[in-house]
Amino acid sequence: MSNKKRIGVDVDGVLADFVFAFTSLAYEVGVTENIYGTDKQEDWKFPFEKGPVWKAWKDNMNHWMTLEPLVSDYDLAELNKLIVKHDVYFITTRASTRGLNAERQTDYWLRGIGVDAEHAY
Repeated sequence: MSNKKRIGVDVDGVLADFVFAFTSLAYEVGVTENIYGTDKQEDWKFPFEKGPVWKAWKDNMNHWMTLEPLVSDYDLAELNKLIVKHDVYFITTRASTRGLNAERQTDYWLRGIGVDAEHAY
C-alpha cells in the first residue's frame, strides 16, 4: 500500500492574493475607496457593487496571472516537497478573462512563483 496522499490546495486566498487584486480593481473602476488584501477579508462578501469589477476583471488580458503571491519562499519549498511525495491538486474556481483560459493562466502563475506545477494537478 502506498503512503502517497491526495492533497488539495486552494489557490485564491491561500496562495494568491485575490482580494488585493479585486479591491484594487474596484478602486480603479470607482466602486470603493478601500484597497486591502486577503489578510483583512473575513469572508467572500465585499462591501461594494461587484458587477462592474467583474466586468473589468473579465475584460483584462490574462488577469489571473497578475495576482500577488501570499506565500514565502519557505512555503513554496515545502509545497514543492509535498508535490514530489504526494498527489497535489490546486483547487480554484475562476471566471474567464481575455487571453488564455483560466486553467492555463493558473498553471503559468503557479510556475511563475516557483511551484513545480508540472508534477501537480
